[in-house]
Amino acid sequence: GSIAGAPAQIATAAGPLINVTAIWARSGSFFARQSDGSLWAWGNNELNKLGSYNPAQATSTTKPGADVQNIALPVPVDHLKISTAGAWPPATPPLAVASGDTHTLALFYDGNIKAWGGAEYGERGSGSYGPKANPYWNGFSWRDWPQMTAISGVSSMAAGLHKSAAVKSDGSLWVWGCNESGELGDGIEMGSHVSILCERLPKQVNNLSGVAAVAMGDSHTSILKADGTVWGMGHNGGGALGVDSSVVGVSVVPRQVPGLSGI
Repeated sequence: GSIAGAPAQIATAAGPLINVTAIWARSGSFFARQSDGSLWAWGNNELNKLGSYNPAQATSTTKPGADVQNIALPVPVDHLKISTAGAWPPATPPLAVASGDTHTLALFYDGNIKAWGGAEYGERGSGSYGPKANPYWNGFSWRDWPQMTAISGVSSMAAGLHKSAAVKSDGSLWVWGCNESGELGDGIEMGSHVSILCERLPKQVNNLSGVAAVAMGDSHTSILKADGTVWGMGHNGGGALGVDSSVVGVSVVPRQVPGLSGI
């Protein structure tokens, strides 16, 4: 590829991507929602986290080719259609999208979440787990079966490396996936997916209420509360929790970021 020296308009195969009302990006993957509710995606497509059945290869390969692994032009997110050949745009467009390193979550206006992409470590929150839960590469294209996360009443969400989080309308925070560095709190066993079983269903974070929003990195979680304070948990590498890493290395419980309020 090449590096653009000036801003360039994003375009689909049919022309410029217009009437966009929201965009989301993480780990080299990009999503854009148009005013008609349709969702488009491009960029890194690890484990089909872009949620499209295209492009398909003309020649069979044991692993996805470059044009499937990294999609240059926006493609429609087929997993939000009513069926594989169903209506488009979707009857229930997404309110928000969150993409981790290998999986994607779509939050609907009714507070439910649909997940696709990686599922090996419970990151979909649907109960699926293990290598066979991941999308299947058939030599020409990805085959994937999106699932509903076992949670409702969600107002916002986030996704990280092999993990996810959701804030419910009652201000509670729920998490699932791999708790490698305490970023999912103390209610889920901490450790690498190599040494423990990750949590495959949403679980409420202990002793935490009044949550308004959540964001996730690879090994830490940041929490905004309705009172304007910010809290963090997980690995404090580079001061991610807002305190000197020589003082706090890891926190498995939410810890208030000092000197930060009114957010």
